[in-house]
Amino acid sequence: MRKLYDFIVVGAGLSGAVAAYELSRMGYSVLVIEKNPSVGGLCRCQNVTPDVPIHVFGPHIFHTNDKRLWDYVSNRCEMIPYEHIVKAVPSKELGDISLPININTVEQIYGVKIKNASEISEIIKDDIIKYDNPITVEDFALSTVGAKIYKALIEGYTEKQWGKPCSALPSEIVKRLQIRTERNESYFSDKYVGIPKNGWNELFKKLLENCDVLVKTDYLSAKELYNKACYNVIYTGKIDEYFNYAFGRLEYIDHIFNFPKKNNVKWKHDSAVVNYTGDDNSCPLRAANYALMYGKKFDKYHRTDIIEEYAVKREDAFMYPVPSLGKNIPLNLYRNLAESEENVLFVGRNAEYKYYDMDDCIARSIAVTSNFK
Repeated sequence: MRKLYDFIVVGAGLSGAVAAYELSRMGYSVLVIEKNPSVGGLCRCQNVTPDVPIHVFGPHIFHTNDKRLWDYVSNRCEMIPYEHIVKAVPSKELGDISLPININTVEQIYGVKIKNASEISEIIKDDIIKYDNPITVEDFALSTVGAKIYKALIEGYTEKQWGKPCSALPSEIVKRLQIRTERNESYFSDKYVGIPKNGWNELFKKLLENCDVLVKTDYLSAKELYNKACYNVIYTGKIDEYFNYAFGRLEYIDHIFNFPKKNNVKWKHDSAVVNYTGDDNSCPLRAANYALMYGKKFDKYHRTDIIEEYAVKREDAFMYPVPSLGKNIPLNLYRNLAESEENVLFVGRNAEYKYYDMDDCIARSIAVTSNFK
């Protein structure tokens, strides 16, 4: 069979779109196959209100310390600097609590006033439970921030997010957990933080402008035929699905995103994003007010620009690989198969079953495609 393309890229999310862009600008012919009706993956945006791009699958804030990656995005998509502020709501009684955990957080949780950061350890010392080798989220959090903060801010949120108890989740999930010895409430400490002025769709339009793109097309339904039509495949879908679940399904969890059901929902928070960290499963995992995120006050509420996020377990979930304690034998078996697959590279969060931030996705795709220069 005559080869129609140099590369087929499966999946038009961030990993796939960057890979396709890099290959196309090297002069390769590229076909991008996306099973959804539109490109962009979890970064896809839509405008309900003019000038307020809603990130359909939750806030996607680009943050990095690598100027090269910041320039990569900002040169192809107009970015605006953004300070991401998140508040936690453990309960109605406690109200908005400062995140990430800092001096303000300790004051709010313990009802004290702190004059010097050195006082923090004295305040939380009775709540600290030391573990010689904290391997779970629960062990690590209790060892690091203590029981009171863990119960208020970490346990309920983490268990809702992953659908498992913290005692069954690996500590790597909260590996950055600490108490900031300052009052800085910026969620990200990276040098470059921003959001796209016109939404992420602008970036994907630029990345894919020189590629052929098929949407609403299931690559796996005719995998062998597509593979014969090109020299190489970049696959960004689920690794277990590629191999037809030969060793069973890997564990993923999805989030669903809903507009509030009530009209004229009042936004009572100063931050654009709120995490509901209590154990009330009727509450969303978090809520985002995109009008505020984009600097539109709208008298501090605008129903059509607020989205609530809930985690849900289902058989065909795909959004977030669920970390596991100990060895993941099926995953290792799939990875062995992937390494032996001829002319197919597995790239990105689902294909590698590994969590990547946006800057990690871009860097990974650039690195993989650079081998074809």
